[in-house]
Amino acid sequence: QSTWGYLCLTKGTPTQAQYSSTNSSRMSATDGKETQPMAVNNAAASAKPATAQEHNPDCMDGEEDSEVVLTAKWGAKAIHLTFPPADFDTFTFLDLKAKIQAELNIPPERQKLLGVTVGTRAPLDTDLLPSLVFKAKNKHFMLIGTPADKALVEVKQDELPPVVNDLDGSSWGNWDFDPTEVNAREVRSELHLARLKKATEKTEVRIIHQPRPAKKLLVLDLDYTLFDCKGQGATNIEDLKRPYLEQFMRSAWQHFDLCVWSQTHWRWVEMKCTELGFLTSVNYNLLFVLDRSSMFTVSSRQRDGTPRQHEVKALEIIWSKFPDRFGPHNTLHIDDLSRNFAMNPKNGVKVSSYRMNKRSSDAELFMLTHYLNFAAQLPDVTGVDHTNWKKHASVTQLGLRQ
Repeated sequence: QSTWGYLCLTKGTPTQAQYSSTNSSRMSATDGKETQPMAVNNAAASAKPATAQEHNPDCMDGEEDSEVVLTAKWGAKAIHLTFPPADFDTFTFLDLKAKIQAELNIPPERQKLLGVTVGTRAPLDTDLLPSLVFKAKNKHFMLIGTPADKALVEVKQDELPPVVNDLDGSSWGNWDFDPTEVNAREVRSELHLARLKKATEKTEVRIIHQPRPAKKLLVLDLDYTLFDCKGQGATNIEDLKRPYLEQFMRSAWQHFDLCVWSQTHWRWVEMKCTELGFLTSVNYNLLFVLDRSSMFTVSSRQRDGTPRQHEVKALEIIWSKFPDRFGPHNTLHIDDLSRNFAMNPKNGVKVSSYRMNKRSSDAELFMLTHYLNFAAQLPDVTGVDHTNWKKHASVTQLGLRQ
């Protein structure tokens, strides 16, 4: 077992980091990617900001104020449908049916939701979720419906709404966001911009260290970007870290203020950051940390035109909190999933997904260090095509050798 440090952020300007430690089993958390939840005691679980929330029902001790959970009683099963705040405020009854389809493969036209009304009438597909009234406590309702693959009557594939569950990695295959003109237009639809506004209003950034003058901002994903959170066969955190992680963080901090934005709950984010040494390093500091509660759902399309629903990390949320400091011109977002920066593709740098079994051959962070040295000198980071970042990194390394 290892010793964990837990960060408690209290209100103030800037917020001061207070630490306590406790023992827990080795980390195995997820950024919206398939891993098992970590064991944690109650004292550690309570050490999180007031805005924190839980997402995965398997890891939840109870419903959090900043996230809404609807529970469908489907036969003998209880199906937990979890919504980030911006999604719940803007999703319609039809969107709820689409989410049910993504979870259970029950087409919306075959779903019967009992114990849900809007006033004295049955809900319409256009009704917003906050208007729903649940007869049972804690937003429970009964669901009746047969999955498409078990139905007696065959339904043509093109008659089924093509909705995919973003949290089910197996259903995504190798798909990721394709920054076409159509996608760029659709991800900024009126509905998505309304969700962006809601997410911005509900996000409270707790500053750990103050921004430094003249520094750009680097937004870092965690799982499979900086370390292998699943880590089959790992005996300690060093086994899980991506090669060159410490050197990368030190070098990046010379040019960028650093923050972490993870697609998971605050509890897991703070445990990961603590174990990775991000919160106690004397060589670099984190400006702040964001979790999944600041994300929301958008739709974009595959190259064949098929729509996909997924969550995004919209950088406008950060920019609105630091209007005189950060913006599109001086912010980069590092992630192994380009769909996470679908709303800001010109600011995204996609890295390969890291697994521990690639450790002996992985040099992604080594190359990225050279690329960030190049990007730090740009007056506007959106003026470069970051999809070719490895080519730029190779040229930079070649110049150094010469």
